[in-house]
Amino acid sequence: MRTLIIGDLHHRTRTADAILASEPHDRVVFLGDYFDDFSDTPGDALATAAWVKQRLSEARCTLLWGNHDLPYAFDADDFPFLSCSGFQRNKLDAIKTVLGPDDWDRLQAYAQVGPWLISHAGFHRDLLPREIVRNQSLLRERCTQAFHSLERREPDLVFAAGKERGGRATIGGITWCDWKRFEGIDGVHQIVGHTPSSDEPLRHWSPPGSTNYCIDYRKGHTYAVVTEERTFFKQLQPAGRESFNLGEVEHEALGRARHA
Repeated sequence: MRTLIIGDLHHRTRTADAILASEPHDRVVFLGDYFDDFSDTPGDALATAAWVKQRLSEARCTLLWGNHDLPYAFDADDFPFLSCSGFQRNKLDAIKTVLGPDDWDRLQAYAQVGPWLISHAGFHRDLLPREIVRNQSLLRERCTQAFHSLERREPDLVFAAGKERGGRATIGGITWCDWKRFEGIDGVHQIVGHTPSSDEPLRHWSPPGSTNYCIDYRKGHTYAVVTEERTFFKQLQPAGRESFNLGEVEHEALGRARHA
């Protein structure tokens, strides 16, 4: 099994397509934030919505939620606690012509790929009890509860914005946690996006018992290739013509970290 992990797009669907065309894969996980960018238009939103709908129809694709996607799924005018910079009513109107509730229901809060827990911004160690995050059944149930809260127009910490991003929560949730505030969970290895960097194509933080990477990069595009034994981190050049390796991780070493 060869899985690609592709970070925040913000309408850069051609970049994602270039990665898919150049990297053999069996599965791909997108980290969210398909919408919104500086000076984007309703036409951009419409084109991206069509791309999202197409990818949702492909069995090998898993699309995760980002903080720039939830406002369009739930309508930030009715759910102000989901409001995000870049949200505009005219873009929402364009997106709604393509994506309906059944489409949005197919996005996921997180994914498990090999040794990695994948989400848009990460599970901070103080967000949920470790026993929940390390148990797939309990974690799935907790995230489902969080979505039900949103449907009732009730905020939930799982999707809350932290104070560092202008929200009220002490810790940002899995669509909002800023990398500079992120703290990993013992025994859980994570790959996240959300916090862009103009200087570092790959950021790495490994406290005792976990290994964590952020792949949100403004120049070019960083992505991960997860195989049975290793994970490779790569960067696609801005021109979209060439990728090169940034580093790799042996999964056996992650197992040792988990039990350290």
